Amino acid sequence: MDDKSDRPGLQDGVSDSERERALERLRAAAVEGGLTFQELVARTGRVHAADTPLEVEVVIGDLPATPSRVVPASPGRRWVVAVIADERLTGRWTTPPRLTAVAVVGDVIVDLREATVRGEQLSIQATALVGDVFVLVPPGATVEMSGVAVLGHKKVAVEPAEYTLAVPVVRVSAVTILGDVIVATQLPKSRIKSAWARWKNRKAVDSI
Repeated sequence: MDDKSDRPGLQDGVSDSERERALERLRAAAVEGGLTFQELVARTGRVHAADTPLEVEVVIGDLPATPSRVVPASPGRRWVVAVIADERLTGRWTTPPRLTAVAVVGDVIVDLREATVRGEQLSIQATALVGDVFVLVPPGATVEMSGVAVLGHKKVAVEPAEYTLAVPVVRVSAVTILGDVIVATQLPKSRIKSAWARWKNRKAVDSI
């Protein structure tokens, strides 16, 4: 039996070039759809924390040695619309290159943490009209937000990590009117209640 621990060099320290090659294999696997967002985060952390080449090999040993760089086909755009209701995309799912989330007197939750994000970027058009759009990402995710907020908020509240993920880049274009578009690591517990319920509660208080 081949004992990897007896191979020369596998117990030595990890060089910068070895670590970067491992990280590149992780990035390539994620782009091809072989790793979920959360798996990419976890393995990236393990590569950064590795003290020996053997520990690095354990992290990437099940990945293709020479990634094909061919990204599997996926739908061009996906819509998630909440009208006086809540809509969620959670769990293990595959994102399209572009996603449109619209919340009208309701909430939309797009949870990318266990999703497979194919490609080097994901573009999200988020529109919140008296409602909220929440995009959930793992710690260390790279997020770019643009857009306009009218009597509402657009906010990035991603928990930091010791490293920053190069891919995928989550680009959010936000339009909010009396609503919020928030990119965060965790869903705020106080915001789980829908905008419709919050509006009804305010009306009830005003009528007293």
